[in-house]
Amino acid sequence: MQTPDGGNPAKKRINLSDKARWALIFFEFLAAYAVFYISFSGEWKSHIYLRFLMIVPLYHAGATFGYTGSIISSLLNIFMFVPIIPIAARSRTYDFDPSSAIIILFFYIFFGIFVGGTVGKTRKTSRYVDTLSQVFMRILAEPDEASIIRRSCEEAAILTDAAGGAALVCRDAEITPGKCSLSSVFSQDPPGEESVEPPPDNILLWCARANALISTNSAGHDKRLTVGPRAAHVKSALAVPVSFESSVYGSFLLMDKKNDENFSDKDMSIAKAIAETAGSAIHNIVQEKESQQEKLREEQMRELFSRFVSSSVADYVLERPGLLKGRWEEVTVLVSDIRDFTAISEKVTPKELVNQLNEYFTAMVDVIFDNKGTIDKFIGDCIIAYWGAPAPDPEHAARAVKAAAEMSRALDSLNSDWERRSMTPLSSGIAIHTCKALIGNLGDERKKTFTIMGEEVEKAVKMESLSRTLNAKTIISESAAGASNLSSALTEIPDSPPGFGRLFSLSMERI
Repeated sequence: MQTPDGGNPAKKRINLSDKARWALIFFEFLAAYAVFYISFSGEWKSHIYLRFLMIVPLYHAGATFGYTGSIISSLLNIFMFVPIIPIAARSRTYDFDPSSAIIILFFYIFFGIFVGGTVGKTRKTSRYVDTLSQVFMRILAEPDEASIIRRSCEEAAILTDAAGGAALVCRDAEITPGKCSLSSVFSQDPPGEESVEPPPDNILLWCARANALISTNSAGHDKRLTVGPRAAHVKSALAVPVSFESSVYGSFLLMDKKNDENFSDKDMSIAKAIAETAGSAIHNIVQEKESQQEKLREEQMRELFSRFVSSSVADYVLERPGLLKGRWEEVTVLVSDIRDFTAISEKVTPKELVNQLNEYFTAMVDVIFDNKGTIDKFIGDCIIAYWGAPAPDPEHAARAVKAAAEMSRALDSLNSDWERRSMTPLSSGIAIHTCKALIGNLGDERKKTFTIMGEEVEKAVKMESLSRTLNAKTIISESAAGASNLSSALTEIPDSPPGFGRLFSLSMERI
């Protein structure tokens, strides 16, 4: 286990600066004592002011080491300066009697303890907060779940004086051993030690499943602790879950606090704070991954869906995924088929036929999408489209009729262009029928398609086959005619075949 700058944390924890500061404070005491003794021995006039020099080491000790430093320095002050008071009184270099001098001395001590100690405590708290802030920033800088939990274990071990520990990363909500990886974190281990599957009774698994802190002072004999051969020599252990609310992402273990001590309440608070930060960091990563995956799925669905519906309909449906569920819905079905396609295909090369069909389908699909329709499928040269689903549209019948008229005009324009290019012109028949259809995302898990089905849909296909017989480019069922409210553009076809009800032809010039 290494510190963030690559050093060994065990060596970093030997704080030589504290010893140096105590030496400086003691030197200040000696200097104050020497000046104080020389001043009253030499009967200096400034002696009355020089006595305040003793405040310097008192304040320094308090400001550096808090109340503990203040008390120790005050006792040292008493030990060094009280014997001088009677001497100073006899030599008449003191302006106060011994009792008054003692009161003044204790006033200095009071100042050192409470003023210096308060400042020291504030500084100590500030350093503690700053240290934790740096730890949190290093944890948040890690790129993935495993490195965050391992880093958390390392940082907690440094702050609690633990000799090492272990990190558990869980990749499923059930926290099964097969979906978790365990890696040790010891100062003597090389970086990136290989992770292994944890034993079923491992304390880190217990900790993660319970989502609760676990502490033991007899780890070597605790059956919950199985972290390899080192566990037999472990005395104290502290396991902390890494979680966010009810989501548990793993846990880490701290072992063997130095100087044979047990982990204190402060250590537990530090470890818990680090674990909570790690849990929040992992939660943010998981949320970001889910957001990116959802965005990717949405983009893929939009790309796929947009092949069959207009972009506005695609956006509407993707914002309301419930519309893709199976249900019965009133729709208007449009079936368009190229007449004499077989005969035409025999006159041209396959390449020429495919290119011409692509031009035809592109123009027809553009018209359908412009009128907010949905492509159900292509069956050879036949197009099946519908309106009214998946997005609801109260004008579905009228849009289908208008689309049929525009498709006929678009085909006329294509034929003019094809004739100029010496290509065979095409003609088509169109049937429109409004009916109840079963709609939904149908298929198996490997391939699903949003489609419509039902007897009435088949009826629309059969209607299109009547267009040539009835000598009409576009025929419309009675239900579609009534729903479209375009009676002025429709002409009833006399002697409609049985089983189809009243049929109407569309007058292009009236729409």
